[in-house]
Amino acid sequence: MPLYLEPMDIDDKFKNCGSVLFVSCDVCPKMCMSVKKNVPYMEPFRFGNRKDFFVEYIGGLRKSLERRGIKTGIFRKPALKAMMCLWPGSLRDKLSKKSTGYDAVAVIGCDSAVFTVRDSITDPAVEIVQLMSVEGVANFKSVIGFPFTMKLEIPNSGSLVKISSD
Repeated sequence: MPLYLEPMDIDDKFKNCGSVLFVSCDVCPKMCMSVKKNVPYMEPFRFGNRKDFFVEYIGGLRKSLERRGIKTGIFRKPALKAMMCLWPGSLRDKLSKKSTGYDAVAVIGCDSAVFTVRDSITDPAVEIVQLMSVEGVANFKSVIGFPFTMKLEIPNSGSLVKISSD
């Protein structure tokens, strides 16, 4: 069952950084964003030059930092290794190498994704910043459309279980 995540504001998270590497989980964050934006979660046969909405979201985050003079990069991973909480050691090693020279790593994912990144990066000077907050657990309904697009919906109000700190 996916976690329900909300994006956090990034305006003041990187004030003292000259460079930020973005790394994302492509499962729970992408599912939640697709429901909020009411766009297909999967659309393998996109026509024209349309980009995936999640790629555009990350690109927007990067551009907002680059406008302030902060260098950004993105850690690309194989599609079959989308869930950060299940990364093997070899992918964690690649992230550690890629993060060299960056002041911070921006994690688009849940707390488990942050722990994966923290476990992967060996340089203690690299700041790890979480860009999504866990709001609860979601139960999405998948709707298949033509040509093989998959949208996600929240079937009823009882399908989101909020997590409280009380």
